[in-house]
Amino acid sequence: MLLNLYSKKIKLKIILLIFFCSAKSILLSQSKKIIYVDENYEFVNFSKYKKKFNSELFEVVILSNDTATFKKLKFKEFLGRIGGSKKSQLNKLLSKRYSVDTNKVWLFHFLDSVPNIKKMPNKSRIKCLDSTISWLYTNKGKRKKLITSNRNGGKKNMVKHRCIKHKHLISLKDYIKKINDENKNINKNTELIHLYKLNKGFPKNQLNTYNYFEDKTSILSNIFNDGIKSFKTIIIYPDGNYYTSNFNSNHFNKEKKLTRKKTYKRYKRQWNKKLASVNK
Repeated sequence: MLLNLYSKKIKLKIILLIFFCSAKSILLSQSKKIIYVDENYEFVNFSKYKKKFNSELFEVVILSNDTATFKKLKFKEFLGRIGGSKKSQLNKLLSKRYSVDTNKVWLFHFLDSVPNIKKMPNKSRIKCLDSTISWLYTNKGKRKKLITSNRNGGKKNMVKHRCIKHKHLISLKDYIKKINDENKNINKNTELIHLYKLNKGFPKNQLNTYNYFEDKTSILSNIFNDGIKSFKTIIIYPDGNYYTSNFNSNHFNKEKKLTRKKTYKRYKRQWNKKLASVNK
């Protein structure tokens, strides 16, 4: 591993295993006991756990076995700084692998997969999975038409219906437009890079032109994680300051603002102040 932002990471994983192995010796009753664990893998009482959870700085990961349930706090966002030689190593690695400009701010998005280009629909739409509805068409992200089928296969009149379980299907045209729009909205001092795990059938050469790359080694995911879950978004400044979050593209406007130095510094001060307050 090139860099470990959480120096206790290996130790914490061991502790986590001990949780499961020793649960029976910890618990004296047959009923499941809830054990609260903070972001540093320390046991805490419910009052302290609740105070931290209500701060909105953390989310909860629930781990369970036959005898105990562990409610583990983890950061929603984390802000810090990579020092000297470690940042230089990171510069060399990413410059070689993704041809990034080391003088720019890096904004990384991590994707589970990219779609099969041959299976993308002609029009973007939402497929309802919880009713007889065939398709819910959208126009610029808004609900437009709702088509249902009768028993004879004909179409009923348009009706209003709320889709609870659904799947978003995006057309190639809209997929490329979304990529171009993101790149246009990024300031000139920022480089936006998407790293994906699985390619379901999209031409790799075409993806590379949009700064979409296969994440073969998961090097950044291994560097920037808390031992449980990798972050979805990483921003790294040339001076080593960084921001990580579990949020997805719905928070793109916030990410754009955080690529600006003044906004980042102000946000980091506020975040550290809030963190210090809940740790009192």
